[in-house]
This record gives sequence, structure tokens and C-alpha cells, in this order.
Amino acid sequence: MEKADVALYHRVLRRENFEKAAKDLVSLVYAAEKKDPGKPRILYLDIDGHRNAQNGFDVDMLELQKEFGLNFLLPFLTEIHFPMISMRNNNAQRNDVPEQLEIFRARNEKNHSLDDLYVENFSHTEY
Repeated sequence: MEKADVALYHRVLRRENFEKAAKDLVSLVYAAEKKDPGKPRILYLDIDGHRNAQNGFDVDMLELQKEFGLNFLLPFLTEIHFPMISMRNNNAQRNDVPEQLEIFRARNEKNHSLDDLYVENFSHTEY
């Protein structure tokens, strides 16, 4: 009997930086491993904003998808589906997911006031 895949979804908000997004992703994968040990995991990622002047991704989200996603996170998953790339892990999925991610020399997150928060209309989206 084959193990059912575990679908994971994360959305990076406009005000979140690389460090916050990377830590959230590791926590998500760790929680999935604890809940369903050894089951194949597929990660789906959406990113709000984070665009540069040429409408490409900013440095943080480029690094999150290319360097962090492909080089660090993919071994703990069977597939990733990012806005820039989808990829299948050709090796066996690792299940020794770190409990948390420590980033040294992390850039300081901006302190956000309530004025910085934003509201979006998702009435056109079906859940």
C-alpha cells in the first residue's frame, strides 16, 4: 500500500522577508513530518508582491526559491512548486527535518506598525 502524499501550502506576504519565510517553511515541513512521519510531502508556495522594477522577484524571494528552496528544503520534500520553478526530488525524501531554522547574521525585520498592514479582497477566490 502506497503512502498518500501530504500537500503543504505557504504564502509569503509582502511585508515578510527571506528570514521569516525560510523559518516558516522549515516549521511547516517539520510539523508535517511530526504529524505524518515519512509520508511524501509536496510543497506549494505563493508569494505576494516582492517584485523589482523589471517585475521579477526581489533578491529575498529569488534567494528563497533558488538557493534555499532547491538547495536546502527540497531534500526534505518529494516535490516543490514555487512561482519560478517546480521540481521533483530525485532522491529519497529525508525525514530528519530540523525543528527550527537558525539564521545567523540575519537582516533585521522592520518593525511594522498597524499602518503598514494591508487588506486584500479575496472575494473572487474560491476556497
